[in-house]
Amino acid sequence: MSAFSEANDASFDDDNIAEDASWLADGENDAVPVRIILATPDVQLRMGQSRLMAGSVLFQVRQSEVSSPEESHRFVRTKTGQNYEITGEPQIDDLGLNWHCEAIPVAP
Repeated sequence: MSAFSEANDASFDDDNIAEDASWLADGENDAVPVRIILATPDVQLRMGQSRLMAGSVLFQVRQSEVSSPEESHRFVRTKTGQNYEITGEPQIDDLGLNWHCEAIPVAP
């Protein structure tokens, strides 16, 4: 295991950084337990001379836990029960360790 992989796992194992969740693929009822890192950055959109601030929801999940997330798959945060649906195509990082998924809150 590389130093990068070990540091990555340590981040996902730290409860101050990551949290428990479940991943659900389309059409499947069996939830897979995973660890996620949640980020909710504001995104600044420019429209001509105007600027609009919009909230976004980004998840990181280890490739070792979810081999191929896709648009419309879901994450459910264990501590809140909130459901999120992946929007757009998830991107893998340069080292192939983590998927970066943009998502929106949805009803269960």
